Amino acid sequence: MAYSPALLPVEQLPMLKNGAYSSTIQTTSYHRVSFAQETDLYFSGLGVNKTVYDTGMNLVKHLGESDQQVKMPAGQYVVKLHFWSSNTKSVNVTSPGLQ
Repeated sequence: MAYSPALLPVEQLPMLKNGAYSSTIQTTSYHRVSFAQETDLYFSGLGVNKTVYDTGMNLVKHLGESDQQVKMPAGQYVVKLHFWSSNTKSVNVTSPGLQ
């Protein structure tokens, strides 16, 4: 599933929060996130590719499947979680800048 801000405003995407995201099927989800100041964003898990875009869907950072920490400048972003594995599909997201 692809996302386009022309079809659904970024403000209508679910907010990315601290916690676990998982799926029992192969699927893709999109989440919005906003940071008032530079902050660290941590991803850990298996079977999920993570990609960060700006709100115009321009690539900011492709994180792949591996556990990653990324320093995010202040701003608004769209995070794509692609649950691709036929087995384990789960990712934990944590950041002091998230709820």
